[in-house]
Amino acid sequence: MNETGIDRLLIITYVDHGKDANQRTHHLVDYFKHRCREVVVVYRGGPVPRSKRSELLGLARCRLLWSASENVRILRVEPPLNYTYGLGMKLLGYEGVDTSVQRGIRGLVGKILRRAGGLRHWVAPLAVWLGTALEVPGRFDVCISEGPWETCLGYVLRRLGRVRLLIYEDVDFLGGLGSTLYDRATHALEVFCGKQADMTIAAGNLLAQLRERQTGRRPIVVHNGVDYRAFVRAQKREPHPPTLIYTGMISDWSALDVAIAALPRIRQSVSGIRLFIVGTGISRHEEWLRQLARDMGVEHEVSFFGRKPYHELPLYLRQADIGLANFRLTPFRKYAFPLKVIEYMAAGLPVIGTKESETADIITRYRCGTAIDCSPEALAESVVDLLSDSAKYRRMAASASEASAAFDWERVLAQEYWHITRALTHRGLRRI
Repeated sequence: MNETGIDRLLIITYVDHGKDANQRTHHLVDYFKHRCREVVVVYRGGPVPRSKRSELLGLARCRLLWSASENVRILRVEPPLNYTYGLGMKLLGYEGVDTSVQRGIRGLVGKILRRAGGLRHWVAPLAVWLGTALEVPGRFDVCISEGPWETCLGYVLRRLGRVRLLIYEDVDFLGGLGSTLYDRATHALEVFCGKQADMTIAAGNLLAQLRERQTGRRPIVVHNGVDYRAFVRAQKREPHPPTLIYTGMISDWSALDVAIAALPRIRQSVSGIRLFIVGTGISRHEEWLRQLARDMGVEHEVSFFGRKPYHELPLYLRQADIGLANFRLTPFRKYAFPLKVIEYMAAGLPVIGTKESETADIITRYRCGTAIDCSPEALAESVVDLLSDSAKYRRMAASASEASAAFDWERVLAQEYWHITRALTHRGLRRI
C-alpha cells in the first residue's frame, strides 16, 4: 500500500468506457490514477461496427481486450450476443428498417431479434465476471463498482479476500428503466448491494433518500461534477439570437418534442428564438423530431449538431441563453443527476428542468432556473418569462455560475477520496 492508503484500485462499470467520453467513471480514473500505484478498470463494451463475419463470431464468443496508459490498465469485455439484433437485420437485408413499426414478416423478425438481443443483458454481467476472474489477478485495496451487477462481482471478490473495501458507486436508479424480469432483478440487486457494500456513494440527494428507504442505510452523497475551468469559458458569450440548448442523449425521455412544440408559442413573444440540439441517439427518433420541426414550421429554428467531443461543448454553450433539462418524469429520470445541468450552470446558463426530480432539487437549491411540468405550454411560459425579465435572468445566471464552482470534479472527487481513505484507516468497522 502506498502512503495515501490505496495501492491498487479496481473499478468495475457497466458504462462503455471506450465509447462514452464524459461519464463519472472517466473522472474517477483521472483523479485516482494520481493517488494510486495502479488502477484497473473493467467495463462492458457495447457493439461497434464490424464486418458481418466478425459480428457473426461475436454472437458466440467473449472478447477480452486490454489497453494501458501510465498506471491505468483497462479491460474491455465484449460479451456474447453483442451483435444479435444488428447482425440479424443485416443478414436479412433489413438494415435501416424500423421493425418496431412494421407488420408481417419484418415486424415478426424484428421482434424475435430484439428478444434474442435482450438475452445480452443477462449474459453481459456473467461475461464481465468471467473476464475479471481470468484476466485480473491479485488483491485490491478498494473496489469501486458502478452498477448493481458489477457490485455483486465486487461482493464475491471481497468474500474471496481479493478486495478490502467495496464501494457501491450508485449513480442511477437502473431498476427504474422498465418492468421486465431483468429490470426487476436489477432493482433487487440494487437493494442487496446497498445493504452489503462497505460504503454506498450516491450521486444525488433524491437517490440517496430512495436507497435509505429501501435499505435502512443512508448513502454518502457525492454529486456528479463538471470540468469547471473548461466550461466557465463559455460565459464569454458570442453575439447570438435568443437560444435554447440541449446537450446529451436524444431519446423519448429527453422530451425534445416538447421543446420543438413550444417554439411557435415562444416565437410570438421572443423574436429570433432558436433551439440547439447537441447530441445523438436513436436515428429514427431524431428523424421523427426533424419531421416534427417541419410540421410545426420551425425547421429553420432547430439545429441538430450531432455528437460532439466533450471539449467542444463550451463552444455551443457560449452561443446559448438557457439550458434545457425538462425531460419526461420516468422513474429512472426522476433520480438521475444529469451532468448537463452542472455544465449549463458552469457556462452561466439558467436551467429549465422538470418538477419533482433531482434536477428540480438542484435548480431550487441554487436558485439557478425554474422547475416546470413537462409540457409545451409550461416550457414556453418559462422561457418567455426568463428572456423578458433581464434582472431575473441575470440573477439566475449569476447564481448558476457561482454554485457550479463547488461541483468542479477535483473538489467533488476529493470528498469521495476522503471518505474512502478514512474507511480504509478504520477497517475495524464492518461497514460504513
